[in-house]
This record gives sequence, structure tokens and C-alpha cells, in this order.
Amino acid sequence: MRGKYNTEQREEVLSCLVAAGGKHLTAADVCRALKQDGSSISTATVYRQLDRLVAEGAVIRFTPEGERSACFQLVDREHCHREHCYHLKCEECGALIHLNCNELSETEKHLLDGHGFAVDPGRTVLYGICRDCRQKGAR
Repeated sequence: MRGKYNTEQREEVLSCLVAAGGKHLTAADVCRALKQDGSSISTATVYRQLDRLVAEGAVIRFTPEGERSACFQLVDREHCHREHCYHLKCEECGALIHLNCNELSETEKHLLDGHGFAVDPGRTVLYGICRDCRQKGAR
């Protein structure tokens, strides 16, 4: 029975990440969403399941600069790929946006070849103002 229970908990966490529609969630966000849906899953179990999903490669974890809480997101074909997935953080609205751009691989290569520095693109966040906020005249 224990294996089935863990599978159900894993599926609850996965379903929550799927429902997020590609947005990054903290473990606290996952817990809150699951509680709102009537789940009795504990906070420790959410963390344990997220850790397992990260280890399996089904979920990415990163901590944006200046933040304390790690963010989690489901890995799928159209979004984050472990090798080249940068993130953009809007300083106005707080949106965290995927940037899966092959052109940045040239920058990675230059930093490695020219400076001996290996970038971890899964933990790289660039700060600025998103298109929506710029169009609204935020900056």
C-alpha cells in the first residue's frame, strides 16, 4: 500500500505543476495549491516528491538571484531543457519567463573558452523589464 500512496502523492505534485501551465512554483506554492484542492499531503512529502522529480529529470529546480526559495517547473519538450534554459525576471511585475535561446550557447562557449568559466544555464536569471510592462509604460 505504501508504494501506491507515494505514487498518488507524486501524481498530485505532478498534476499541480502541470496545472501551473509552464509557470515556476515554489514548494510553498505547490503546498498551497494542493491544500486548496483538498489534498492532505504534508509539506515534507511535497518537498520529498519534488526532490525525487528533480532527480528523475522530470522537474527543474533553480533559485533566482536574491531569492531564498527554490523554484520548480515541469520539464517538457517545449520549455526548459537542462542544457540551455535561461530565465528572465521582470523587475516590474515579477514574471519569470523561459528563454530557451540557442544564441546564448555562443556566450556560454565564449565564457568557457575565453574565461574558463562554465555557466550553469539552469540557474541563470537575467533581470530587466518584460514586453508587457514596457508596453504599459512601466519603464
